[in-house]
Amino acid sequence: METMESPDSILEQVLGGNVEKYEEIIRAHQQDIYRVVAIAHFDWATARDIVQRTFVQAYLHLDSYKAGTNFGAWIKTIARNLVREELRKRACKQRHLQSYRDEVAVLFEEENQPDASVDRRLEALRHCRGKLPESYSQIVDLHYARSQGIDELAGATGKTSDAVKQMLWRARLMLRQCINKVMAQT
Repeated sequence: METMESPDSILEQVLGGNVEKYEEIIRAHQQDIYRVVAIAHFDWATARDIVQRTFVQAYLHLDSYKAGTNFGAWIKTIARNLVREELRKRACKQRHLQSYRDEVAVLFEEENQPDASVDRRLEALRHCRGKLPESYSQIVDLHYARSQGIDELAGATGKTSDAVKQMLWRARLMLRQCINKVMAQT
């Protein structure tokens, strides 16, 4: 009867350069990882991608696994973190999509109104753009008027892509609030 090697023994061999042994780790834990991911009710392709990314992340960070602890729990934690990350991304996309839908609804509403309403809204936009802090005004101008992408803006401003996205989001929020306030006064 063949005895099964312990996960720590296999991982020691993988860390020693025998990367083919990592396949045994995948086979031993794949179903458990699929169960962790399935809780989030992702489509099959997304679930498969997260499972694959889990094993890649685990492999890349094997040196941080403490031998003698529960490897299954460790790799499930990686899977749960990747599931949370995917859920956050989806929530963010949904917020952006809802914001877009709201703006389109306003535009359709305005199409059914006289052109004066559109002119008032454009005038409110110009007024509110002038009230933005300089750094926000510059980013809005470069992104929307000059069609520079996020990465381009990040390079030009010395900020990270995430910081640029956050600035654009805040600028849109400030503009939306200001425009709504101006439109309510007229």
